[in-house]
Amino acid sequence: MAVILQFWLYTELVNTCSNSQLHIAPLVAGGCLASSLLTNWFWLVARRKKWSVLVRLSLFEWVLSVSTGLVAVGATLGQTQLYNIVCPDYDRNGVDINLLQCVSGVLLLLSIAAPHVYTSRKAKAKEVEGAPLLPQNPSTTLNFL
Repeated sequence: MAVILQFWLYTELVNTCSNSQLHIAPLVAGGCLASSLLTNWFWLVARRKKWSVLVRLSLFEWVLSVSTGLVAVGATLGQTQLYNIVCPDYDRNGVDINLLQCVSGVLLLLSIAAPHVYTSRKAKAKEVEGAPLLPQNPSTTLNFL
């Protein structure tokens, strides 16, 4: 949803304000968010196939693209204050761009936070079985000194 909103704003700004560079931030935001979807899919495939190095690389790329996308959403939110000055021809068509950027930001934050709230079925099954979190008889002792 956030990707669609950013690309919609990008096309609106390109069509109206082609001589300004206001369209770059929504393009970067939409592109980063779209690439985060692809890297998330690649992470799922790599995890299923047990490719540990690619799992780490895809998670790194996902964090990088979502963080960059979130910064670009903030930049777009900051640029909305300049639309009247830089591009007076831009007609918002009754759309509150500030609200659009806030919704995009909240959706991004939820996409980051929601997986950490959700408990997987395996974890729930272990809780039901009463399985201990640590092994009862550890094979080695921990020596910190």
